[in-house]
Amino acid sequence: MEDILRSLGFLCLGSRMKRIGELLQADTQRVLNRLDMRIQASQYPLLAALDRLGPLPVGELAQSLGVAQPGVTRSVALLAELGLVEVNPADDDQRRRIVSLTGN
Repeated sequence: MEDILRSLGFLCLGSRMKRIGELLQADTQRVLNRLDMRIQASQYPLLAALDRLGPLPVGELAQSLGVAQPGVTRSVALLAELGLVEVNPADDDQRRRIVSLTGN
C-alpha cells in the first residue's frame, strides 16, 4: 500500500517525524521490557529533568519537557507508586506540588 505521508514529501514532514519518534519509542520500550525495567520509555525524560534541574513543581516540570501537565501528572503518579519520585506540597502554596527524585 502507498505510504501517503512519504509520497507528500516535505508537506507532511512533521507527521513523518512524529511517526519516526513513535517507532523509536516503541523499540526502546521493547528493549526495556526484555530487561524487565519497571518504568516506561516515556518516563525517562521526566526522571532526567528532575536529575538535571532538581525538584520542580508539576507545571514547571511539564514546561521543561514541552508536554501537557495532565500527562506529567499521570507519569509522576506512576513513578511515585514505584518509589522513584516523591511529591510534596510547596512551602509557599499548599496547592502546588513539588516533585523530586527519591534515593531509589
